[in-house]
Amino acid sequence: MSILPNLLITAESEWKRWGFTTVPIHGRKAIGGRESEQPYAQFVNDYWTAVGEGSRNGKSPYPWSAAFISFCFKTAASGAAFPYDAAHWGYCRAIVSKPRRYPKLRLMDPRSCI
Repeated sequence: MSILPNLLITAESEWKRWGFTTVPIHGRKAIGGRESEQPYAQFVNDYWTAVGEGSRNGKSPYPWSAAFISFCFKTAASGAAFPYDAAHWGYCRAIVSKPRRYPKLRLMDPRSCI
């Protein structure tokens, strides 16, 4: 069974929770919430908690994008199909070094998506 539908629902739900923030390459930013303010700092804590770092939040001095991705996969009920990690290199390393363990995941050159 594909987790993609659940993953998309989760990502969209988080986008809504953050106030539909957009930061286009060209054009005007639309910032719904700031990570250093409540309730957004707590949202970031939710992401950190998903990777075992529950003492961190949006006011912590750590980038949280990898924790966010892990949170999305966990919320989408990926189970053991995703190597949750607090750092991008952590789950990327696992995907590359253990392809049989994560057969549905692969890393792609972002330029190939253009």
